[in-house]
Amino acid sequence: MKHRRMTAAAILAAAAMTLGIVSAPVSAAHVETAVTAQAAATYGDLTYEYNASGITIVEYTGTEASMLIIPEKINGTPVTALGEYCIAAHDELTKVTIPDSVTTIGEFAFGACTKLEQVDIPETVTNIGQGALMLCSSLKSVKLPSKLTTIEAATFFASSALETVNLPAGLTSIEEEAFAATALKDVTLPAGLKTIGEAAFAFCCFDTITIPASVTAVGESAFGGCLSLTEISVASGNTACKAVDGVLLTKDGKTLLQYPSARPGVSYTVPDGVEIIGMASFFANTELKEITLPVSLRSVHESAFSDIRSTEGLDLIDGISLLALSTLDTLEACPILEKVTYKGTIAQWNKIEIQEFNEALQLSALASGLSPYGDVNYDGVVNASDAAGVLMEAAEIGANGVGSFTSAETKAADIDGGGTISASDASYILRYAAMKGASGDDFDIRTLVK
Repeated sequence: MKHRRMTAAAILAAAAMTLGIVSAPVSAAHVETAVTAQAAATYGDLTYEYNASGITIVEYTGTEASMLIIPEKINGTPVTALGEYCIAAHDELTKVTIPDSVTTIGEFAFGACTKLEQVDIPETVTNIGQGALMLCSSLKSVKLPSKLTTIEAATFFASSALETVNLPAGLTSIEEEAFAATALKDVTLPAGLKTIGEAAFAFCCFDTITIPASVTAVGESAFGGCLSLTEISVASGNTACKAVDGVLLTKDGKTLLQYPSARPGVSYTVPDGVEIIGMASFFANTELKEITLPVSLRSVHESAFSDIRSTEGLDLIDGISLLALSTLDTLEACPILEKVTYKGTIAQWNKIEIQEFNEALQLSALASGLSPYGDVNYDGVVNASDAAGVLMEAAEIGANGVGSFTSAETKAADIDGGGTISASDASYILRYAAMKGASGDDFDIRTLVK
């Protein structure tokens, strides 16, 4: 992800909460004239600068009023832009009115205005910067201007009360995390939309979504963690992706992009020909317990099968931070993947790249006999490297009372079934490696435990 995050200072900044309305005063006594075209000046509680087309508001310093009206002009010059962070983290504001003179709203302009319930965006606005309305947790509805063509990265990220938003007919791009961790319940993607970014609608609340024929790119985890999502549809004529039984795949069938979190059924067979299971594609699933994987599979991307009963990996779906996940309690109650069946051989299974934070898949593979006990690093081989890792983990537990192994690594390392990682587990791994190396015969390492 390329976009910046809200600074800690901006997020944590808090203002006094009182009632009232503020509008920038018109009295000359409140105006400080700019010395040069670049110098900042003040107009009431607003600090501004001149730009090529007019004035940019760079900061709002008020602390008491609950409503803010941005003036259309200052000293006869139109206000055409709201600068980045200019009104961020004002907890006292519940409503902001933007004049028709404004064409640009800067990055994070209203970020972390947690009590903001209404922002009137005029039709004249053609650009809204990334994160402009992120973390506005009281905002329930927004009307976007019809000339907007791009919804930038994280524009509404973690605005957890947001239920409705109109998507303009001319919209062509919804960037990464644009609506992630919002409460959107009913989304109609416009017919001319071209791109949907990574995690663009992650952790939303709609139960179905249809991707228009015009879409040419869908990012990984675009609809990840949508706990009510039962089906994904793709309009006829789309050349980039397709839906098979409600599951989203690339048009060539080689990448599984998204398995709906609430798709009915406890078992699923990944179609033959799938080579990649995308990032967070099965994450936060509420139904699935058994999965069958094809011999064509080559790679399982990060967090595709993250263990949804733990918080491991949740903050590593790029940008989706624990701060935003109001659904954590629900996730704790989700079932976990119990069985994985692979259509190929064990040797073929060991060649599959399984990226980080796929605890559920690794644990299920272990239980299903695809991965051997003792293979702590899940590389398909039990050897001295695994023993060394176990000894380091045991030492760390001895020194700190807690280790750094994931739940899957711990399960694979606990050879004697004692529930803890110890030097004896490492010794079993070394014995197994030596015996297999000498005889060439494979056997269950746990038979060494007396």
